[in-house]
Amino acid sequence: MCVTTTSTIKFKVPEDSNAVLVKNLYLSCDPSQRARMTGQVKPIRGYGVAKVLDSGNPNFKEGMPGMTAYIGFYEVCSPKKGEYVLVSAAAGAVGQLVEQFAKLLGCYVVRSAGSKEKVDLLRNKFQFDHAFNYKEEPDLNAALKRSVNTSSKQNIKHHCLNFRMSLV
Repeated sequence: MCVTTTSTIKFKVPEDSNAVLVKNLYLSCDPSQRARMTGQVKPIRGYGVAKVLDSGNPNFKEGMPGMTAYIGFYEVCSPKKGEYVLVSAAAGAVGQLVEQFAKLLGCYVVRSAGSKEKVDLLRNKFQFDHAFNYKEEPDLNAALKRSVNTSSKQNIKHHCLNFRMSLV
């Protein structure tokens, strides 16, 4: 029997439940798991990364931007003190945390956002190094060079090459 549908199925955690609904994004697959599956009836262990879609558990909230920002910055980006960090989507929850991590580490932070209002928020309220609206920039390399040269107190020879990209 084959069932085909074009509609979207919405899953929700039952009310008053301690359950957590996740969407798996990455799963580890180790060659040794094949040997463990032979004759097994019980589940095998593995690791993964998931996004919380719905939760009745107070320890697991939807989104969890803190872990995303922390892992993305320290594990993936892993810049050193004094390096330049470009944070895209900087006005969002994850981007704001990445900016703070970068400043605490002693990095120079350049942020991009997609509207004038978001750039104003980044420049005026949060007062980090530099921000620009990527939708209004015809040349992103020029925007990066400008953001380094307008805020830096020293002459930087490799300003574009020294950027580490934090994908958020």
